[in-house]
Amino acid sequence: MDKINTKFVLYQLSKIGYSFLAPNFLGRKKIPFGPSFVSLEAEDGCNLRCLHCDIWEKERSPKRMNLKQMKEAVLRLKNWLGIFQLNLTGGEPFLNKDIIPLIEFASTWGILVHTNSNGFLIDQKLAREIVKSELNSLSISLDSLKPEKYNKLRGNKEAFQRAIRALEMISEIRRPTEPFLSITTVVMRQNLGELEKLVHWTKEQGLDAIFFQAIWQNFDAGYDPTWFKSSDFWPHDLKKVKKVMNRLIQLKKEGYPIGNKMEDFKRYNEYFANPVSFGKSNPCFVGVNNFDVDITGKVRLCFNFPRVGNILKEKPENIWNGKRAQAQRLEIARCERGCKILLCNTPMSRKEALLMLANKIKRLPKRLIE
Repeated sequence: MDKINTKFVLYQLSKIGYSFLAPNFLGRKKIPFGPSFVSLEAEDGCNLRCLHCDIWEKERSPKRMNLKQMKEAVLRLKNWLGIFQLNLTGGEPFLNKDIIPLIEFASTWGILVHTNSNGFLIDQKLAREIVKSELNSLSISLDSLKPEKYNKLRGNKEAFQRAIRALEMISEIRRPTEPFLSITTVVMRQNLGELEKLVHWTKEQGLDAIFFQAIWQNFDAGYDPTWFKSSDFWPHDLKKVKKVMNRLIQLKKEGYPIGNKMEDFKRYNEYFANPVSFGKSNPCFVGVNNFDVDITGKVRLCFNFPRVGNILKEKPENIWNGKRAQAQRLEIARCERGCKILLCNTPMSRKEALLMLANKIKRLPKRLIE
């Protein structure tokens, strides 16, 4: 009988512990535990021109970490947190030519690595490298099963074809449990009627999950509490929103591969009904949850607030409970923005935390079986 790696189980138990403890530390300066969501910006540029995103309009930072510096950042995080999940973010992460050796390096140290991609750059060679790197989890963006609609949303005539091709190639060569392969779908007016179909398609294709993220305004657009009123992506038909969200809840109860928590869809109903009051009536968890390292090595707790340190110059644990982070947690606790709807900032119920542990143990990566 296989022996389960105790460090991996302890990591999952820490996630459960977070769901129990985090609410008790909202608004406090010091946090006696580490972050639950750790990200490293692998790339700040993007190769697509999505209509609902403006990352592609930004110039790539000239002062970016090289592979050696990124490895140093990963080791500093490992020395602080032990076994943890590292989220490699973008832009489009695979634009960074060093991402495969970075994944390999982190995996060697037992770190669970996840990344999101639009799939455009994934060909046979890169697909093999991704699987060989022991990437733990990969999610490909897919907002519609209608090629013309998706291509228009993503600003490229080959976006749909490339995304599907990436999913097919990874599916063909991956090991049974690794990488965990999913799709991420932005919930917007244009695809509201397709969400149930996307769930069924996910199951038919043998993918591990589909994650739904409610539309939010661009981070670099400047905060506007009424942005949704003029947004072409905002679903104004609230009856349809509620019907679709309730249907997704039912499908999840029936065992369909929906990665969201049940609570997410209830929150989406509330959010789409009144996004302004949603920001005021819901707590923000990023102050006790997130540790985001950007492409230059600088650290944020929240994208809407200034940096609180630099991981290449300071120990991450010192940044986490440093004076700047402490002061910022008080500001975050008073924030009334609606970005609390983002998946990296949603709380998990105790029941779902236990379910998550059970599901994760079923998918233990082979390298974590001793």
